[in-house]
Amino acid sequence: MTDSEHPGEDWDDDVLADWETDFDQRHVPSDIPPPASPFFRYSVVPPDGRSPIETTPAKGLTLDDEGSFPPHHDRGAHAALRTFRPSESVKAKPRFLGSSSSTARTELLAALAAGADRSTAATLHVAAAEIDATLGRPAAAADNYRKARDLDPTHVLALRALGTIASEAKQWPELAALLRTESELPVTPAQRSLALMALAELQLTELADPDAALRNSRTAQELHANPLAFLLEAQALTRLGRETEGAHALEGAASHWHEPEAATVFLTEAAALLENTDQVAEAEQLFRRALEWTPAALDARLGLARCALALDKADVAANALLEGARALHPSPLAASLTRAAARVLHLRAGNPERAAALLAEADPDDRHAQRARLSATMAGGTGDDASEALDALTECAAGTDRPWVALLSAELAAAAGDSSSANRYLTLARADDAWRPTADALRQDLSIRFSLPSLRDPDGSDRNHQENLKGLFAKLARLALHRTELEAERTLLADHLPFSSPLLTELRIDTALEDGDDDGAERVLREIAEKAPPERRLGTHLILADRARSRGETERSNHWLELAAEGVFGSTAARNTLARRVTDSDPARAAELILKEQDRVHGPLLAHLSVRAGRLLRRAGEDPLQAFRLAADEVPSFGPALWELAGLLRAESGWSALADLHRRAATVALEDDQAAHHRILSALAEARTETHARVEDLLSQAHDRFPDDCVLADLRLIYASNLPPQEHAELLLTSVGDAPPPWKRALELRAAAFCMVGGDMQRAAEIYREYAKGSDSIANRGLDLVEVAMGESSRVATRRFRAIRRAKASGPRIAALEALHDFDLFIQKDASAAIVSMASILETFPAHLPALRALEAQRMETGQLDELLRIETALLPVLTDRRDAASHGRLAMRLLLRQHPGNDRMLEDLCKILIERADLDDYLCRQFLRVGRRKGLDHVRTRGYEGLASRAAMALEQSSYLVQAALLEKGHGHLETAERLLTEALAVCATHPTAAEHLGVARAERGHPANAAGPLEEAARSSAHPARATALWYRAGELWMDHTDESERAIAAFQEVARLDPTYLNTHPRLYSLLERKGDLR
Repeated sequence: MTDSEHPGEDWDDDVLADWETDFDQRHVPSDIPPPASPFFRYSVVPPDGRSPIETTPAKGLTLDDEGSFPPHHDRGAHAALRTFRPSESVKAKPRFLGSSSSTARTELLAALAAGADRSTAATLHVAAAEIDATLGRPAAAADNYRKARDLDPTHVLALRALGTIASEAKQWPELAALLRTESELPVTPAQRSLALMALAELQLTELADPDAALRNSRTAQELHANPLAFLLEAQALTRLGRETEGAHALEGAASHWHEPEAATVFLTEAAALLENTDQVAEAEQLFRRALEWTPAALDARLGLARCALALDKADVAANALLEGARALHPSPLAASLTRAAARVLHLRAGNPERAAALLAEADPDDRHAQRARLSATMAGGTGDDASEALDALTECAAGTDRPWVALLSAELAAAAGDSSSANRYLTLARADDAWRPTADALRQDLSIRFSLPSLRDPDGSDRNHQENLKGLFAKLARLALHRTELEAERTLLADHLPFSSPLLTELRIDTALEDGDDDGAERVLREIAEKAPPERRLGTHLILADRARSRGETERSNHWLELAAEGVFGSTAARNTLARRVTDSDPARAAELILKEQDRVHGPLLAHLSVRAGRLLRRAGEDPLQAFRLAADEVPSFGPALWELAGLLRAESGWSALADLHRRAATVALEDDQAAHHRILSALAEARTETHARVEDLLSQAHDRFPDDCVLADLRLIYASNLPPQEHAELLLTSVGDAPPPWKRALELRAAAFCMVGGDMQRAAEIYREYAKGSDSIANRGLDLVEVAMGESSRVATRRFRAIRRAKASGPRIAALEALHDFDLFIQKDASAAIVSMASILETFPAHLPALRALEAQRMETGQLDELLRIETALLPVLTDRRDAASHGRLAMRLLLRQHPGNDRMLEDLCKILIERADLDDYLCRQFLRVGRRKGLDHVRTRGYEGLASRAAMALEQSSYLVQAALLEKGHGHLETAERLLTEALAVCATHPTAAEHLGVARAERGHPANAAGPLEEAARSSAHPARATALWYRAGELWMDHTDESERAIAAFQEVARLDPTYLNTHPRLYSLLERKGDLR
């Protein structure tokens, strides 16, 4: 019978506690740092190459801190702190592992704290809190931290831990008080500065107290010049409305930060603040400094251009824009900067020739550049240059630009005397209703100005009327084409001309902008927005939105964007901009604007926009399912759409839709592994709908692509459990293939079991007989069951008797008798025949263990457990085979625990017999530990640990048990035995964390200090904890120095101590003495 077949296999609390303690001592090192403090919202890395400044609590006191402890402190408590703090290498531990030992640690620390002075007690409470936090007990940890603060209000670790707790609970006033206390502690100036900066940030972000934040940031700067302190000061000053001082603070941050990009950002922000306060000259200097750090900074270059224009330095502004264009070439933004530079040269610097030369190199399809080129050429170039520029504009002109270009071409043709070409151009321009009045006026003007009668109005206007309008026509043409006249003349034309000209409107806008009349330009733009045809309002709406945004009128800007988005030709740019602006205030509206683009885009872009809209709808509390479906339908393999839609479908239990989603993704997957992945997910979803045929089909498709994938094979077998037994058996048999023999055996035996369950006994018998030929116990057992179910019990009995007759030796004969007994008892259910079989076994071998187990089963069925216990207890002393004795002892121990759990005397006697007669197994060893602890029999516990060590599978586990046994022997003064066990533990596992240390201590206590130093040195060398290694190196050095002539090894040991902790105890005096004796004080 196996262990699981025995009753009484109950693990009591003491045995479990022993196991947990052993686990801790084997696998859990000795120190864990406290969790990092999260309430510092940034990390500080000085830009000048110095060491980083810590912004999180220290790792906890270790041996390194011993030098900082005053002499009157309790070093025993400090040693306990080092001993019981968890390890740095253990990041997370399940709560059920080591809970009892960890609780013992916290209790011991609390007991030590009760008898220590206030400072030491605070440190001990911090150590206990760290253990509580590691074990997932936040309330206990917070209580210990508060006790530590009450005992020592200046304890840094307690203050920082309580700050973390207050930050997580959003208790901002309490966090501010803790940071204020920390900033007043006698720590380094850098640490005080960090505390003050954290306090200033808290006052800015949560407490709305910029005055206090300003004071604290300036104090932090005095303590330690940190760029972040300057940034906090600038933010506080800006909140207080002191932009000029804020700009100077940002300038200070740039001077202390040596990264060019960061310094450029700070200087640019400072210059922008000065520019907003009309300190343009100072802002220009800061923009120049920013460009010295990062010449490619576009914000700084545009700022320099703005300031130069404000100071009437048009050439400087144009050069700044051109430098920015060169840095970004080639790109659309570079083209825009070049056009802006040319416009500045033409209109502000009075250099149209250079502007035309710049724009001559522009993209021929850029109609804005070509239009600006024509304007500059007409202002400062020759007629040939103007003709060339006009031809370039004609090639790229579109929409409303074409009539205007036709009018310009008509003027040039008339000036050349080509009346037919001029007439053709005028007729072309007149085809546009909006430009018809302008074309008629220009026709009259050209016919008079260039003496071309053929250009006159064919319907014969009144000559006097023409003469009266002659001057007006000439002025209009000059104004429209050259734009150099005064505002008074423009106003005169606007008041007297009997028609409305788009050129005149544009002229009014340009004039207003050139004269700085923003209100006038705004009025003209609004007139266009109100009176122009719907198809011509889009550009005006966008311009009005940008102007409103520049003035800070967000609502007004959004209004114009709404009109642009809802117009006849709704603008994609307007919708996207408006969606970004209203995302925080109205996510549903933002989603609606994004979804309106679905008729204009397709493919991945539509999928991206749909996912974005779905997320906005979810944020607004609306159903995003349709948006995500749209994205998945457009691009079935689009990852974000799959993730979002799969999450929604799982939450709504839409397993059919989820399966279809992954199935479509599998069909378009580009890689085989992606397709298999989606098929598996589809199969898992189909399994929820109980459509097992489709599950098997999908898993089979994935398996066809990856036939060697064991996970797929397991999934197929798992979900085949819902199939009928016969189909399941067929699946198992088809899964065999070229499987390795062990796997093939397992699959075929499982298939045989399903055949038997499904009623196909013949097929099951064939499989079992094939494996029964090799004496496979499982196959023999299954064959017995199949044949009994088929009514062929005689065949089973015949095999049993035949095996008995063939057996010549006692071992095979007993095994055959056992099989016959099991057949009689468990299959035939014939108790009398089983008793006869048992008698035959006992006649052959009176102390035969299997027979006794069978007898045990019979006694249990009849309830004669006391009789069975008596038989087993009486049988143990006469057994000669220690393994049999262990088996009987195990059975006896189970019965004793079940029948007489409180009879310690019987347990003690049984343990003594088993020590003499049996090879102990794990169960007995555990019981030895329990009995030894309960009765105080350490030799019994020692034997239990030695037994566990002899049966341990891993070297570290075996070594740990031997160390436990050695410590027990050492506690009873058996130092020689302890040394032997520790030596054996080190031989088994040389990397055991404490065996070498214990061996050194044991040898030292035995009076062999020379032999003790070596193990201590090895323990120090293998220790991963600096503080522990320091102590071990120091103890080894003491032994080498005081008890041996190994001065070189002593020097090496103390040098290691000095390397790890220069202030540790009296390392330097000892090292000095050794080097002085050696004569090597250099």
